Formats: sequence, C-alpha cells, structure tokens
Amino acid sequence: MSSRNTEERYNDILEQYCDKSFVYSVLCNKSSSFFNRWKYALQLPLIITSTVLTYINSNQDENMMDAMKVVNPVFNLFTAILLALNNMLKLESKANDFKNNGIKFQKLSHLIEQKQLEGDINNDFINSVITQYDNITENCYEVPRHICKTVHNLYATKKHLPVVCNGVQKIDTKILNAPNVLKKQSSPRVLNTKQFQPELQV
Repeated sequence: MSSRNTEERYNDILEQYCDKSFVYSVLCNKSSSFFNRWKYALQLPLIITSTVLTYINSNQDENMMDAMKVVNPVFNLFTAILLALNNMLKLESKANDFKNNGIKFQKLSHLIEQKQLEGDINNDFINSVITQYDNITENCYEVPRHICKTVHNLYATKKHLPVVCNGVQKIDTKILNAPNVLKKQSSPRVLNTKQFQPELQV
C-alpha cells in the first residue's frame, strides 16, 4: 500500500473517531443536564419537608403537638421514599459520570484535530485513539433514548454517529440538497468510508 493511500486511510479513520467523540460529548452533556434536573426535582421536596418539620417541631402549642402525631409519620415516610428513589436511580452519580465522560470525549476530539493539523499520524496513534474511545464508552451509563434520538436528528447529516445513536455514517448533504436526485433515490447516500483494521505490532 502506498504512503499516500495509507495517509488517506488514517485521515478517514480519524475523521470518524473525531466525529464520534464530538457527538458522544454532546450526548454526555445533555444526559448530565437531564439527570441533574431530576436530582434537583427530588431534592427540592426534601428541603421543603425538612423546613416544615423543623418549624412544626419548634412549636410548643398543644393542638400542634396533637397534629404532629399524624404529620410526623407521613412526612418521614415521604422523605424516606424520596431518598430511596434518589439512591436507586443514582441520579447524582450518573450526572457526574456523564459530565466527566463528556470532558474526556471533548479532549479526545481536540487531540485528534491537533494531530490532523500537525500531520503526525501513524498506526500507533490510531490504535491509541481507538483504545481511548473504547475505554471511555465502556465506562458510560446508558444514554436515555430520547436524548439519542434528539442528537441523531441534529447530527445525522453532519457527523459520523456512534453506535449508541444507531451508528450511521455521515450522510452526504449534497445528495440531500439535490431535489432532482432525490426523485430518483428513495434514500440518501452515505459517504463511503473504509473500515479500519488495526495492524497489531508484535
């Protein structure tokens, strides 16, 4: 294989992983925001109930003390349910992990762009990118389906998508913008990209 063909193949591979890393960072950021909203939605009632109970317990009125015999168990049960839900759903853990993984994907995307500009690309760097990408994805929680669908609709014609977004290749936007061609084609053509097989060095 000529050096020119090898360089083109490397650039094609890096373009795919740069796109996938960028899209995955968007998925992670949106997922982090989603789980943070739910975390705050469960924490707000806890703050309210704690405040109400503190006020009621500080009131020494006899009528209020009688009411507390009913109110206290109800509020305690409600608080226990919210805490159990928060622990079971792992909202804070998911929000933090998605945020950290989003940063890692952004760094990987920037590293690929930097290497493409420098032109210092070899087989070892390709293997390193693939390994880093796989390691990050393996430590990711499952992305909510509605977020995958939203990101898929945003970037299907602009970026190569990761497997979590159905893993489609970047659609040729020139085909989408050609009405005469669309009449002849039932579906848009995707860009032809080679599949990379890493050369394992012994």
